[in-house]
Amino acid sequence: MSWSLFWWKFVPERHVPPKRSFIIISIMSMICGFIWTNFVIVILVDVITAVGIITKLSATYLALTIIAVGNALPDAIITVALAKKGKATLGITGSYAGQLFGLLVGFGVGMLKKSLTSGERIKFDLFLEYQDNMLNIFVVFTLFISLVVTFFYATNNNLKYDNKFGFILAIIYFSFLLVSTIIEVYAEFFS
Repeated sequence: MSWSLFWWKFVPERHVPPKRSFIIISIMSMICGFIWTNFVIVILVDVITAVGIITKLSATYLALTIIAVGNALPDAIITVALAKKGKATLGITGSYAGQLFGLLVGFGVGMLKKSLTSGERIKFDLFLEYQDNMLNIFVVFTLFISLVVTFFYATNNNLKYDNKFGFILAIIYFSFLLVSTIIEVYAEFFS
């Protein structure tokens, strides 16, 4: 960071077209970034697994709290900045589109890779064994409620969002966090 600031402040700007080797260096840098990201993600999953073992919390609850906040925080900051500039529709669209991309591409590619390597069907028993999946079902239910509330609020207010809408979404989120914590604490009761 300090070298970047030094370079930006004290080295004069020259407009020289990049050499052909710049493309190769850019591609290699991108590949190195992917490798480092994968390395950090593996360590993060191991740390969260260790936290789950120590605290006896389920992986779903840890994903709802730690991973979800870490994943969505940059999107939330951008959405707040866009809303302050009067571009709330762009922020909301980006929020939903980013999460949809993560769900469809991330989950889809992961499941495709698993099914191609194992050669068997992947069991998805979310609603079949509902006692063991109460927290997951509540996540799906809350997601559905938030999408329905967003749709009806937007259509009833001529696609305009205001402070009241933000307050409604905050209530939905904190209610979700409270109920999911209760479900996790009393997980044995539901089993």
